[in-house]
Amino acid sequence: MRTGRPPPVHHPVLARSEETPAPRPELSMFITTLVITTLFALTLLFSAYGKLVRDPQQMKTLEHVGFPAQRVPLLATAEIAGAVGILMGLAWKPLGVAAAIGLIAYFTGAVASHLRIRDWRILPSAVLLLAAVATLALRLVLR
Repeated sequence: MRTGRPPPVHHPVLARSEETPAPRPELSMFITTLVITTLFALTLLFSAYGKLVRDPQQMKTLEHVGFPAQRVPLLATAEIAGAVGILMGLAWKPLGVAAAIGLIAYFTGAVASHLRIRDWRILPSAVLLLAAVATLALRLVLR
């Protein structure tokens, strides 16, 4: 009895042979971690640069939430340390975990600074907080 479907065709390139190893999920997880960590680190470095050169938009936001202008370089230092920590943490897991936890604390403080003054424009800080949480989760999942 014929069903109307053509019989399966064996394609020599697309068919998986017994010799072809299956893809390794740990490799794809590492690549995912590498990409997310690198993008997050670049974002942190860009933000730190803005603070160090006193970008008017960043300074306006920091002034609005009541952060002292003379201490802005400390925020930039924390962001640079976090970026370096998560990148180096790709090679040494404990450092990556510690850096991600520090960044979670940093961005929790940023969100809290906005909420403290009833400023609901927390999207940038909240997104970076979620990026820090994702970075930590990926570091903990990887062996």
